[in-house]
Amino acid sequence: MEKQKSSHRMKLSADAKMIIALLKKQPQTKDDLCKNAGIHLSTFYRIILLLKGRGIVKETGDGFALWTYIELENAIEKALDKLEETDSEITFSKIASEVGVRPHEIESIIYSIAKKRGMEVRLQKGEKIIARKTEATLLF
Repeated sequence: MEKQKSSHRMKLSADAKMIIALLKKQPQTKDDLCKNAGIHLSTFYRIILLLKGRGIVKETGDGFALWTYIELENAIEKALDKLEETDSEITFSKIASEVGVRPHEIESIIYSIAKKRGMEVRLQKGEKIIARKTEATLLF
Protein backbone atom coordinates (compact mmCIF):
# COMPACT_ATOMS: atom_id res chain seq x y z
CA MET A 1 0.00 0.00 0.00
CA GLU A 2 1.33 3.39 -1.00
CA LYS A 3 1.29 6.22 1.52
CA GLN A 4 -0.49 9.42 0.53
CA LYS A 5 1.23 12.76 1.02
CA SER A 6 0.07 14.74 4.01
CA SER A 7 -2.17 17.62 3.07
CA HIS A 8 0.15 20.08 4.79
CA ARG A 9 2.87 19.19 2.29
CA MET A 10 0.79 19.79 -0.80
CA LYS A 11 1.12 23.16 -2.51
CA LEU A 12 -1.47 25.17 -4.35
CA SER A 13 -1.17 25.47 -8.10
CA ALA A 14 -0.43 28.85 -9.67
CA ASP A 15 -4.00 29.24 -10.95
CA ALA A 16 -5.40 28.62 -7.47
CA LYS A 17 -2.96 31.15 -6.00
CA MET A 18 -4.08 33.77 -8.53
CA ILE A 19 -7.76 33.15 -7.81
CA ILE A 20 -7.19 33.41 -4.05
CA ALA A 21 -5.26 36.65 -4.51
CA LEU A 22 -8.14 38.06 -6.56
CA LEU A 23 -10.68 36.94 -3.98
CA LYS A 24 -8.83 39.10 -1.46
CA LYS A 25 -8.63 42.23 -3.66
CA GLN A 26 -10.02 43.16 -7.05
CA PRO A 27 -8.93 44.44 -9.49
CA GLN A 28 -5.16 43.97 -9.42
CA THR A 29 -2.46 44.92 -11.88
CA LYS A 30 -0.27 42.22 -13.37
CA ASP A 31 2.61 43.11 -11.03
CA ASP A 32 0.41 43.22 -7.92
CA LEU A 33 -1.21 39.93 -8.84
CA CYS A 34 2.18 38.23 -9.31
CA LYS A 35 3.37 39.60 -5.96
CA ASN A 36 0.20 38.75 -4.03
CA ALA A 37 -0.10 35.28 -5.56
CA GLY A 38 3.61 34.57 -5.10
CA ILE A 39 4.20 33.63 -8.72
CA HIS A 40 6.72 34.63 -11.39
CA LEU A 41 5.81 36.83 -14.32
CA SER A 42 6.37 34.00 -16.80
CA THR A 43 3.92 31.84 -14.82
CA PHE A 44 1.42 34.69 -14.85
CA TYR A 45 1.48 34.93 -18.66
CA ARG A 46 0.99 31.18 -18.98
CA ILE A 47 -1.84 30.91 -16.46
CA ILE A 48 -3.72 34.11 -17.29
CA LEU A 49 -4.51 32.77 -20.76
CA LEU A 50 -6.06 29.68 -19.20
CA LEU A 51 -8.09 31.66 -16.65
CA LYS A 52 -9.30 34.21 -19.22
CA GLY A 53 -10.09 31.46 -21.73
CA ARG A 54 -12.30 29.69 -19.21
CA GLY A 55 -14.03 32.94 -18.23
CA ILE A 56 -12.71 32.86 -14.67
CA VAL A 57 -10.70 36.08 -14.92
CA LYS A 58 -11.38 39.21 -16.95
CA GLU A 59 -9.41 42.33 -17.70
CA THR A 60 -10.85 45.63 -16.50
CA GLY A 61 -9.61 49.18 -16.89
CA ASP A 62 -7.83 48.85 -13.55
CA GLY A 63 -6.31 45.38 -13.95
CA PHE A 64 -7.49 41.80 -13.59
CA ALA A 65 -10.57 40.63 -11.71
CA LEU A 66 -12.72 37.54 -11.30
CA TRP A 67 -15.77 37.10 -13.53
CA THR A 68 -18.01 38.20 -10.65
CA TYR A 69 -16.38 41.62 -10.35
CA ILE A 70 -18.64 44.50 -11.22
CA GLU A 71 -16.82 47.58 -12.52
CA LEU A 72 -19.81 49.79 -11.77
CA GLU A 73 -19.68 48.76 -8.11
CA ASN A 74 -16.03 49.82 -7.94
CA ALA A 75 -16.87 53.19 -9.52
CA ILE A 76 -19.73 53.70 -7.05
CA GLU A 77 -17.46 52.90 -4.09
CA LYS A 78 -14.86 55.42 -5.31
CA ALA A 79 -17.56 58.06 -5.78
CA LEU A 80 -18.95 57.34 -2.32
CA ASP A 81 -15.48 57.66 -0.77
CA LYS A 82 -15.01 61.02 -2.50
CA LEU A 83 -18.42 62.33 -1.48
CA GLU A 84 -18.01 61.16 2.13
CA GLU A 85 -15.13 63.59 2.53
CA THR A 86 -17.53 66.52 2.18
CA ASP A 87 -21.02 65.19 2.95
CA SER A 88 -22.31 63.14 5.87
CA GLU A 89 -25.51 62.23 4.03
CA ILE A 90 -25.12 61.48 0.33
CA THR A 91 -28.05 61.27 -2.04
CA PHE A 92 -28.35 58.54 -4.63
CA SER A 93 -28.55 61.34 -7.21
CA LYS A 94 -25.11 62.69 -6.21
CA ILE A 95 -23.54 59.24 -6.51
CA ALA A 96 -25.24 58.64 -9.86
CA SER A 97 -24.02 62.00 -11.11
CA GLU A 98 -20.42 61.16 -10.10
CA VAL A 99 -20.58 57.80 -11.86
CA GLY A 100 -22.48 59.05 -14.90
CA VAL A 101 -25.61 56.90 -14.70
CA ARG A 102 -29.23 57.31 -13.59
CA PRO A 103 -30.00 56.80 -9.88
CA HIS A 104 -32.37 53.86 -10.48
CA GLU A 105 -29.58 52.00 -12.34
CA ILE A 106 -27.38 51.85 -9.24
CA GLU A 107 -29.95 51.52 -6.49
CA SER A 108 -29.40 47.80 -5.79
CA ILE A 109 -25.62 48.25 -5.81
CA ILE A 110 -25.85 51.11 -3.30
CA TYR A 111 -27.94 48.93 -0.98
CA SER A 112 -25.30 46.21 -1.22
CA ILE A 113 -22.46 48.66 -0.50
CA ALA A 114 -24.40 50.16 2.42
CA LYS A 115 -24.82 46.72 3.98
CA LYS A 116 -21.15 45.87 3.45
CA ARG A 117 -19.97 49.18 4.99
CA GLY A 118 -22.41 49.20 7.89
CA MET A 119 -24.24 52.22 6.51
CA GLU A 120 -27.94 52.85 6.22
CA VAL A 121 -30.21 53.99 3.42
CA ARG A 122 -33.12 56.19 4.36
CA LEU A 123 -35.61 58.55 2.80
CA GLN A 124 -35.12 62.22 3.57
CA LYS A 125 -37.24 64.96 2.02
CA GLY A 126 -38.39 62.57 -0.69
CA GLU A 127 -34.89 61.51 -1.72
CA LYS A 128 -32.94 58.38 -0.82
CA ILE A 129 -29.68 58.98 1.01
CA ILE A 130 -26.87 56.77 2.25
CA ALA A 131 -25.21 57.69 5.55
CA ARG A 132 -23.22 56.29 8.43
CA LYS A 133 -25.48 54.75 11.06
CA THR A 134 -26.09 57.15 13.91
CA GLU A 135 -26.33 56.16 17.53
CA ALA A 136 -29.35 57.42 19.39
CA THR A 137 -28.42 59.48 22.42
CA LEU A 138 -30.55 60.59 25.33
CA LEU A 139 -30.51 64.23 26.35
CA PHE A 140 -30.87 64.99 30.05
